Amino acid sequence: MSCRIVEQYLEASPPFDLRDRTAVREYHSKLEAARHLAELHPLETGHCLSFHLTIPPANPLPNSRPLPHLPRHPSISFWLAQSLQCGPDKLSQVWTAGAEFPDSDAKTTVVLKMFQPSMGSYPDADSLWHHDYVFSEAYARDEAWVYNLNRLEHKQGLSIPYFFGLHTIITPSNELAWVLVLEYIPGGTLRAYIASP
Repeated sequence: MSCRIVEQYLEASPPFDLRDRTAVREYHSKLEAARHLAELHPLETGHCLSFHLTIPPANPLPNSRPLPHLPRHPSISFWLAQSLQCGPDKLSQVWTAGAEFPDSDAKTTVVLKMFQPSMGSYPDADSLWHHDYVFSEAYARDEAWVYNLNRLEHKQGLSIPYFFGLHTIITPSNELAWVLVLEYIPGGTLRAYIASP
């Protein structure tokens, strides 16, 4: 199986002016058509992606987790393993993804948080608040910005996951999506923890 190399994310402008109701309606229609294709050609277990990762330094503080084993190769290939959150009307599609390395017996699992426009919410041109719509790219960029804040760097590997960069991919349905690559931390979800007796 071949892997598609994905590039480090580059910032771009929103595709149109949200104050233009005609453009909002056209974008809404475009997203509906893209969702139909995304449902016909979804991301699936075994799909391979290769990233040029940004590897942060290990957190030296006591009780911090070790940095996951990720060799400093120009490109690392990951295979989608388990869907943690997928489907329409989700802010992001979240998967675990595994990697094996030819020079080592080590296996590494990461989390890929994908912001795929067609699978998120759509702007509604008839809504009074249509101009407040947030593009998938902006959600991804904002979350990456938070991980890159200097005051949170010392929290990576301790109370938040290690962050390996923001990247772009082309999905199997030929749609541009933004991907945050994060450390995988085994355990239950916050929702499950709150619901437990």
